[in-house]
Amino acid sequence: MFASTPLTLAWTQPTMTATDTTADKSKRQQYRTLDRRQLNSLQLGKLNRLLDALTDHPLYRQPLSKIRLPLQSLDELNQFPLLTKSDLAGPPPQPTTHPGSPRSNGDSPPLFSRPPESYVRYHQTSGSRGWPMPILDTRADWNWWIQCWQYVLDAADVDANDIAMMAFSFGPFIGFWSANDALVHRGTLVVPGGGLTTLARLQLIQQRRCTVLCCTPTYALHMASVASQNNIDLSRNNVSRIIVAGEPGGSVPSVRNAIQSQWGARVIDHAGASEIGAWGFASEDHSGLHVIESEFIAEFLIFDSNGNYRPAQPLTAQPVSTQTVSPQTIPTQPALNQPISKGSSEELAGESSSNDQSILIGERSELVITNLGRDGGPVVRYRTGDIVTPVWDHSLTCRFVHLPGGVLGRADDMLVIRGVNVFPSSVEAIVRQTEPTAEFRMIASEVDSMDQLRIELEVPPESDSVAKIEQLLRQRLALRVPVTCVPVGSLPRSEAKSKRWIDERKPI
Repeated sequence: MFASTPLTLAWTQPTMTATDTTADKSKRQQYRTLDRRQLNSLQLGKLNRLLDALTDHPLYRQPLSKIRLPLQSLDELNQFPLLTKSDLAGPPPQPTTHPGSPRSNGDSPPLFSRPPESYVRYHQTSGSRGWPMPILDTRADWNWWIQCWQYVLDAADVDANDIAMMAFSFGPFIGFWSANDALVHRGTLVVPGGGLTTLARLQLIQQRRCTVLCCTPTYALHMASVASQNNIDLSRNNVSRIIVAGEPGGSVPSVRNAIQSQWGARVIDHAGASEIGAWGFASEDHSGLHVIESEFIAEFLIFDSNGNYRPAQPLTAQPVSTQTVSPQTIPTQPALNQPISKGSSEELAGESSSNDQSILIGERSELVITNLGRDGGPVVRYRTGDIVTPVWDHSLTCRFVHLPGGVLGRADDMLVIRGVNVFPSSVEAIVRQTEPTAEFRMIASEVDSMDQLRIELEVPPESDSVAKIEQLLRQRLALRVPVTCVPVGSLPRSEAKSKRWIDERKPI
């Protein structure tokens, strides 16, 4: 989906000003309105600059030795191998024999290959082999994070007159650390909520008259529940926007509506990853996410069971309402090399609305990302594991690729139950339609070598929600999924990513 004809577009290495200026906003607006050829030209210039600096990088030394630079087209990016988190993390860290040493052997993953003194920020993310993966950023890299986050803050209409509550623990996980600094850079007053109980955070929101709340979708719902238990009327506070991240939900209508109805505030979705950067922000109609294509190159690939892949292709234009797109209504597609079903307009759009229009919807596929501004931790063709449905040709003002419904699920979380592909995010959307705030969890198990799924839901025994959800699951997924009620308060809570997905299957 890259334009094949190079187009010259002026681009220079960005510099970081003390605050977000009118010129900065103008540049972002210019990038958001570039046509596809101009955007690809901008990306190619940034990519070649990055690759010039990676000839000795341990992850890219070998492929670059066989590639002639500069690249003439983004299509040449496929000469690089795909990377996974295991590739980025490298071998497990080994304990040092010198207790006083500041670093142990293997402490820095191969992704972060610069001398230790080059880095000024340390975070960590969950690893792929049972230990956390350190995440390092140079000063320039962190400034790039802040620049990416400005797109999210633009979407939320945040300015220097706002007061933002960071309902976040401020531990070693990157979470909203970059958002915190981006808000400060914009001139917004930031109220840190680390180390506080949920009730204390709610009280601080009222006391400081916060207008913006940053948290996960789950925690926004949990805060609403605690407010209700303590007779706190959320409609009387000043919060008008809630920026959510860390887990799917902000672009799922049922979850977003549940948050908005209880807070009386607009929900703005965001997507990113510690090893990649802040790559996505909410579209103007809040139907999904845009990839920040001025700072990232996005590929959309469909894999078969053998690891072979092909690029996702646009399907035939279908009438679809940008207001009603959700994970359940996005069309799925079969395995690689099998015929693609176009689906009916009802399957694509759900209920009709006055905003119906014809757009070119791509196939459901895995998002593969190359970041273009994180020189101290460069990621080229990284498999995010995020399942999305790209739309290139749309009528939104921002011309970046649009992902209706945001992140629809995870490739590594997908279950195949009696021939049906099931993603936890799709199940959550169905549960939230009936129980917007109740805690629940999905449990995957294996019976006679077959994947099975069951749901535990915190509702009173007399509730009719269990039957309703089971019926919706049969209607939407064509599956019988047992739902059982458990005592209210018995399932674990978290202010970060909630552990709603329990996998009891045997490792392969």
